[in-house]
Amino acid sequence: MGLSQEEYNEGINTFVQNEIAGLPDMEQEKLNLGDNAKQRIESTDLWAKKHLSEEGYNTIAKIASTANGVKALEEIMALNKNPVMPQTPTAVEAKPTIDDLRSMMKDPKYWKDGEKDPTYINRVAKLFEQINK
Repeated sequence: MGLSQEEYNEGINTFVQNEIAGLPDMEQEKLNLGDNAKQRIESTDLWAKKHLSEEGYNTIAKIASTANGVKALEEIMALNKNPVMPQTPTAVEAKPTIDDLRSMMKDPKYWKDGEKDPTYINRVAKLFEQINK
């Protein structure tokens, strides 16, 4: 028939122990990150909270529970710091349409506090000047 209370408790205990065994050893993961592990973990956590949705943050938090996950997130952070728009004029530039510029203005780099990119904003302004010539 069914399980006794003792058998049930033993099964639950075995399940919990098995789940715990699958979790990363946080002390070992910190050692794998080196002397500044705490700062690296805090930095990636703050970046993820600032730049990701709640769902995205929760997903990344699981990934960043290992040293390799933190390192991968640091690589993503580094990509985010590099400007997307070229700093110098490109060799071939087509004259943008008003719809192109409206689309560019919808980008958070143009309007959203904390994400505004002065280089991007200046680029949009220069493109508007081209249209109005």
